[in-house]
Amino acid sequence: PPRFRWEEESVLNEEDLRRLQLTLADMLKVFDGFCREHDIKYVLACGTLLGAVRHQGFIPWDDDIDLIMLPEEFEKFNAVRHLLPAPFVAKDLPGSGITKVLDLSRTLDSKDDLEGFHHPFLDIFPLRRATPGDLRLSFMRGKMKRRHDFPRWHPEYWFWSLLRKPVRWLRRRRKATHGTRRAGPEASRLIYVNESFAYFTVRPEQMRAVRREVTFEGETYPVPADTVGYLRLEYGDDFMTPAPPTQRHTHIRSINF
Repeated sequence: PPRFRWEEESVLNEEDLRRLQLTLADMLKVFDGFCREHDIKYVLACGTLLGAVRHQGFIPWDDDIDLIMLPEEFEKFNAVRHLLPAPFVAKDLPGSGITKVLDLSRTLDSKDDLEGFHHPFLDIFPLRRATPGDLRLSFMRGKMKRRHDFPRWHPEYWFWSLLRKPVRWLRRRRKATHGTRRAGPEASRLIYVNESFAYFTVRPEQMRAVRREVTFEGETYPVPADTVGYLRLEYGDDFMTPAPPTQRHTHIRSINF
C-alpha cells in the first residue's frame, strides 16, 4: 500500500514547481560531487528513486529530494559536513532523524514552518542497525498498514485494527528508551532512524550503492542494489502506477527565487 494518504495538491504553479525541481537537481549534482570527493556512499530513496525509475526524473508533483545513507556512511558524512561548499549547509531536523542539506542563497515557504529551514533542501535519511525489538515492531506496523488491502469485514483487517493502540504504546515506549538500546555491528537488518518510516527493515546488501542505468533529470546517481525490492517495501507491488491526486503529498507553499 502507499505510504502516504494525504488529500492535498501542490500549491506551486507549474512554472514555479519546475524552477524548484531544477534548483534541487543542481543541488544534487553538487552534493554528489562532494560525496565522491570524500568517498561517502548514498543512494536515491523514496519518491526521488521512484521518480528516477518511473519518470527518469522528478515525480511530476514532487518538490523535494530524498537520499539514504547507511550507518557507517552517515558517520563519514557527519565528520566532513562542515566542509560542504557555500552556500550549502547541513542541519538536523529536530527530533526527526532527518538531516537536511540547505541552499542558504535561496528562500521558500515550507509547510513545515520551522525557523531556519526555509530554503531548498535535500533530505538525508540515515539508517541504523535494527534491534530484535525493532524487528518485531516493524513487522507489526507493516501488517497494520497492509490491513487496508483487505475488505473491512475480513478477519485480517479487524485483527490488525484492534492492535493499533497496543502498537502505538509500544512505539512510545521504544522511543523513550531508544537512547539506551542499540544494536551491535553484527545486526543483520537496518531500519530508518526516522520513526515515521520505521515500519520495515532491509538487509545492508539490499541498500548497497550502485551506479546503473537509472537516470534522474539527465544524470546517473547511486541507487540501491535491490532497487525494485526497496520500492516494493516503500510503495507496494504496484509502485509503477502513479498515485491518485488524493494520495499526493507536497512540502512547499511558495518559492522566492
